[in-house]
Amino acid sequence: MVHNLAGYAREASTLAEAEIQAVVDLVERAVEEGTFLAINPRFIVTAIV
Repeated sequence: MVHNLAGYAREASTLAEAEIQAVVDLVERAVEEGTFLAINPRFIVTAIV
């Protein structure tokens, strides 16, 4: 998931490669350490009652 998001950031060219890679490195370390948590909502629903 993080690699996909990094790819989108690269395509958009809104962040420097070093910034993108720093985030990827941080997440990869957290995964290795068992401290990474990601919440990836697929659907956002709103309603007016």
